[in-house]
Amino acid sequence: MKHLFSVVFFLITLAPMAMAEEDMVEVYVPARTLSTGEMIAEADLQILSVPARDLSSNAVVDLKSLVGMEVKRTLKEGTIIRKNAIAAPILVYKKELVTLTVETNQMRLTAQGQAMDDGAMGDVIRVMNLTSKKVISAVVSGKQSATVVVASEGAVP
Repeated sequence: MKHLFSVVFFLITLAPMAMAEEDMVEVYVPARTLSTGEMIAEADLQILSVPARDLSSNAVVDLKSLVGMEVKRTLKEGTIIRKNAIAAPILVYKKELVTLTVETNQMRLTAQGQAMDDGAMGDVIRVMNLTSKKVISAVVSGKQSATVVVASEGAVP
């Protein structure tokens, strides 16, 4: 009987430690199931508290990193969003016509080009100038548009 009392006493004293509150983290999760190709809006998200230990380094937890992104893999309601499930939306598609812009303090030139690569905002893509047939690098600056970065004020490609 003496050993039974010791075991029970030992378990009772350990119980509060096992029930200690875990570190919780607030994350944004889908408020509804989001399908491939959908753009994530703030209204599509809700805050959920999860144990910090449940978050992997691949989890996207902040609002700014989610809003405006395109869903690459179906996101189920209430699940933690992983980096590989979302991507910046493609604004320029390969073989699509794009408006190329070259701008300096003194001038602004535009020309038509054909994209040689897909690209999201800020991506560097190759574009063929339709007039000269020369392939140049440009930065995606919007839907069907790219900006040629001028190395110095006097140099225009």
